[in-house]
Amino acid sequence: MNPAEILETAVLNLATGEVLYFMLPPCEAVKAAYLYSIGDKNTWDYAKRNVVIHCGRYVVSCGDWTARVKE
Repeated sequence: MNPAEILETAVLNLATGEVLYFMLPPCEAVKAAYLYSIGDKNTWDYAKRNVVIHCGRYVVSCGDWTARVKE
């Protein structure tokens, strides 16, 4: 499998239907989508930001953003 396929994560905004794609694992991708959507464009600080991420068996979510967990 191509490494790019492993890391590509589609993140869906459940409120608007918007889809963003990230080259990050699902937990980091939903965090990035959420922070970017609230106006935080300082991507270099995302690792330091504390936000609530809900982790389920099949999906992870943050705010209105959700992504499927790779099986």
